[in-house]
Amino acid sequence: MRKIGFERSQSNTGIFIRKPSSGDIVITMIYVNDSGFMGNNATLVKEKKKAFMGIWECHDLGELNEFLEITIRHSGCKIILDQKVYLTKVLDYFGMTDAITANMPLPHGYTPIAHMLGQLLNYLLKA
Repeated sequence: MRKIGFERSQSNTGIFIRKPSSGDIVITMIYVNDSGFMGNNATLVKEKKKAFMGIWECHDLGELNEFLEITIRHSGCKIILDQKVYLTKVLDYFGMTDAITANMPLPHGYTPIAHMLGQLLNYLLKA
C-alpha cells in the first residue's frame, strides 16, 4: 500500500489512508479478499483503486453496496449501514426465524446519536 501512497491507520490494521498536502483524502478498507475505497475526490479514488488493482489480482465490482456482510445504501448525503441480511441468515441457521421478539436491553429513553461521515473522517485522520 505504501507503493501507491497509503499509510496504515494506527487504530486499525485494515484501514489505509492517503493524506496528501492537497487536502484530498482516500481511505481504503481491506479485510482478506474484500476491499473498499472512498474519498472526497472521485477521480483520485478511481486512480488509487486502479493502482491497487494493478498490484493485486482483483476485480472492480463498482459502487460499494456490501462489505463484510454489511449492506451499504446511499440516501442523499447519508450512508445507511445495516446487517439485516446477515442477521436473517444467522436466525435461520439457528432455527430462530419464528422466535418471539423482545425489546433490546437498553436504558429507558435511550436515543442513539447519528454519526456523521465528516466526524468519522476527522476521527480517522487523527488516528
